[in-house]
Amino acid sequence: MSEDKSPRNRLPRDGAVDVAPVLEWLLDGAPPWRTRLAAFGDLCERLVVAGIPLHRAALFARTLHPNILGGRYRWLAGRPGVETIENSHDWLQSDEYLRSVIPIIAETGQPVRRRLCDPDCPHDLLQVELLLAEGATDYYAQPLRFVMGDLHAVT
Repeated sequence: MSEDKSPRNRLPRDGAVDVAPVLEWLLDGAPPWRTRLAAFGDLCERLVVAGIPLHRAALFARTLHPNILGGRYRWLAGRPGVETIENSHDWLQSDEYLRSVIPIIAETGQPVRRRLCDPDCPHDLLQVELLLAEGATDYYAQPLRFVMGDLHAVT
């Protein structure tokens, strides 16, 4: 019989938020994963187990490919795996991109937060409407600066 390696069985869940095991796992190189997609999905699962109430998470990373602008990796609570969406450079002209948090992060390099449960929350991002319809209460986007200075984002 093989040992279940899922995060739900490796990390205790007692109602309190404890991200120390998640940080240790990250500092150890996120074993056993070799791909960012698998590691991202495992990270999200571990955060939920640690007490972070994630509804969904997304990672946006540009590529150096001449036809593909970058990829979006989206994890949804209760669904297995991570969804991958590749966008061509034309996506930069789409309403989906223009109304997303990505241009704000690219321009400012600063985090963006929308407290969706606040009646005065601006409805300036497409994600705000989508998340409200799903019953989410908060939205946070963080710029990710890679080693070479490239700016990506995680939400």
